[in-house]
Amino acid sequence: MKNIVIVGGGFGGVRCALDLAKNIPDDFKITLVDRSSSHVFTPSFYEVASAYPEADRKGALKLRQCVSVPYSTIFLNKNVTHLQGEVVSIDTTEKVVYIQDKGGLPYDYCVISVGSESTDFGTLGVSEYAYFFKTLEDALLVNRRVHELFHTYLNGSRSGSIQILVVGAGFTGIELASEVASCLRRLGKRHRINKKFFSVMLFEATPQMLPMISTKERQIISSRLTQIGVGMSERSPIESVSVDHIKMVDGHIAKGDMIIWTAGIKPSKLLSKIPGFTLSQHGKVEVDKYLNVKNESNLFAIGDSIEYIDPDNNQPVPALAYTAVQQGKVVAKNISKIIKINLNNLSKEDYHRYLKIYKPSYSAWIAPVGGKWALAHINKGLFVSGFLGWVFRYLVDLKYFISILPISKAIQLLKKDIFLFSQND
Repeated sequence: MKNIVIVGGGFGGVRCALDLAKNIPDDFKITLVDRSSSHVFTPSFYEVASAYPEADRKGALKLRQCVSVPYSTIFLNKNVTHLQGEVVSIDTTEKVVYIQDKGGLPYDYCVISVGSESTDFGTLGVSEYAYFFKTLEDALLVNRRVHELFHTYLNGSRSGSIQILVVGAGFTGIELASEVASCLRRLGKRHRINKKFFSVMLFEATPQMLPMISTKERQIISSRLTQIGVGMSERSPIESVSVDHIKMVDGHIAKGDMIIWTAGIKPSKLLSKIPGFTLSQHGKVEVDKYLNVKNESNLFAIGDSIEYIDPDNNQPVPALAYTAVQQGKVVAKNISKIIKINLNNLSKEDYHRYLKIYKPSYSAWIAPVGGKWALAHINKGLFVSGFLGWVFRYLVDLKYFISILPISKAIQLLKKDIFLFSQND
């Protein structure tokens, strides 16, 4: 029996496993190693952070079920085994993946899909006082704190308004800030409280938010943020974070009851623990156009783990869910082809004649901006916004759920999401 080991069960890892299961011989075993028992739908974390009911013990379970799909369900009746554990290192010479407390797992082919981690860029006080926003646990913690602040206002134990500061006006920061503002506004209406009882403020270090999108789209999003009560402070790099305020490089101080940090990510620390690995200056895996790790013929890497320069614009391919899915498909196809090449005793020198080249495509994106409102960029110059954009976003979610689940289960999951996450819209 030969082994294909996939390290990490994110979007790319799951897609790679499912595609491989369809196309490889029966004498190959596919093992996906992940520390969790479930595949987590990260694009809905901003919904988890602002959802009602709040994330107490009972509410947290409902929220987890809306964004977590057990690997046992995804891989049911498929040639994929899920092994729950923490990968601590990979020996590329002996071809062994080492898992904490579980020893080594030999491989013939290995796919690294370990994602990324939050980073504070060395900013003073962030790790001590700010709420990171990268994992499901982060989202649940933010939810509990938001509701806790609301309850303190409701029972009169605080005199001033609730002030929430979100650092980083990328897509994640905008989605989170706008949904938290919508949540607080809806809670205020339910309890007949003036909307001035809260403020949400976004801080961006660069001259403008989302510099990669068009001016028109940026203006539409900015107008929507203003409409729902989210302030914006651009050109505001952060010098330090404290328990109740942030300090900008220019000396300006902004007071806050809660500071949420969405300002950046870094590669998984696992990558630096792999002996002999060639990493880029940003600490990511260097791969060729087939997503093969350089100098490692049996090793591939995808998703946030890699630094792949798009030949069309000479810029790194962004770390997005659907780019990871694309890469997972390419790697699955290439490993399948290599296996067939070996079975037919073709020369290894001819591999590249048969392998699929990864061609990045990431022109489409969706930015939910509070409630049943989103801006969906479909192609160059073509976008829709408002309720139609929100509908489009859920259609994209459904398409993904159908790609990993039976249609009936995919529809059930989407209905559950819409019901729970729409209560504050």
